[in-house]
Amino acid sequence: MKTPLQSLACLLGLSLISGIFLHEGSPCLAQEKKFPSDSGIVNITSYGVDLADNSNDDTQKILQAIKDNIGRSKIIYFPNGVYNINNTLEWKNSSGKWGAYLSFQGQSRANTIFKLRNNTFTSTGAPKAVIKTADDATEEGNEAFRNSIQDITVNTGTGNTGAIGIDWLANNRGILENV
Repeated sequence: MKTPLQSLACLLGLSLISGIFLHEGSPCLAQEKKFPSDSGIVNITSYGVDLADNSNDDTQKILQAIKDNIGRSKIIYFPNGVYNINNTLEWKNSSGKWGAYLSFQGQSRANTIFKLRNNTFTSTGAPKAVIKTADDATEEGNEAFRNSIQDITVNTGTGNTGAIGIDWLANNRGILENV
């Protein structure tokens, strides 16, 4: 049971309130996130991701969701499930330009899993990220506003010695939490 202070912190999305740290076992960190269908949040299943079939490759569907929503201050919501990935989920628009103002929100860290296919990123000389954010102009810079990733697990699989879980860039306001 949450204390009133923990409930307030969860409601506000805080990890520290009045000098009390909410830790890994905190009730609000374990809670699952769900949103109404009319909330304006983009549910990845609207892109044809089939969570019942764990053998599908979801890379292209997720990349299309990124292309359609980057730069629009949108949240892409990932319900619990395994999302099979075979290439980097780069935050680029449909013209191939890096963008910002996008959030990935999982339903829960324990059960929203981005899984890299085994033996995909094998080069330690040229490591690759499963998820890579950037800024509005270039791959690296100081305009990576509101790039957020919350409540997911990135599983780099086996044989992926050149894998980086997340290459995250954010400026001014961004969140990398419960990952």
